[in-house]
Amino acid sequence: MGEARATAKALLAKRRGSNASYLAILFGLIGCGLGVGLFASLVFAGGDLRHNIIGGALGAVAGSLAYSFTAKRLVAARFKREFRARQQTLELPLRMVISPDNLTYELGGLAHIAQWPVVDELFCDHDYWIFSAQANAMFAPRRFFASEDEERKFVKEALAYMSPEAQSRSAGAEQFARSASTNV
Repeated sequence: MGEARATAKALLAKRRGSNASYLAILFGLIGCGLGVGLFASLVFAGGDLRHNIIGGALGAVAGSLAYSFTAKRLVAARFKREFRARQQTLELPLRMVISPDNLTYELGGLAHIAQWPVVDELFCDHDYWIFSAQANAMFAPRRFFASEDEERKFVKEALAYMSPEAQSRSAGAEQFARSASTNV
């Protein structure tokens, strides 16, 4: 397990780049927020220590929030730039195949195959059906289904191959699949 963590950390560092730029942005924005908060407390509250502390804290929180929005955009831009530099497309074809033996998830030129005994849960989160298989996630975007009935058929078929324990952990999927019989 430790080897896998070290490998994943090295791969992420290589893909993401140095943390130094992210830390510089984080501390820069927190510092700016802190400065703006202190300045505002001096101007509007007359420099009272209590107001300086409150203003500084609010400014630091605002800087942290600004970082969270900025960092996402920076990471996305860096990944896009890296994909283009490697002449890889940003649009990857996705295909999921449910068979009696396994669940196959193909994304671009990469395929994950999960035997049904290792699929331990199916759940819906926002716009995706997510299969959990030994701590790996396989995502089926809901927008891929032409209709709600087609989506229910997909979920029902997947649940039919899952173990009873996995089915019990997939209560939301079970409920969604059962509701299909009332609409058919």
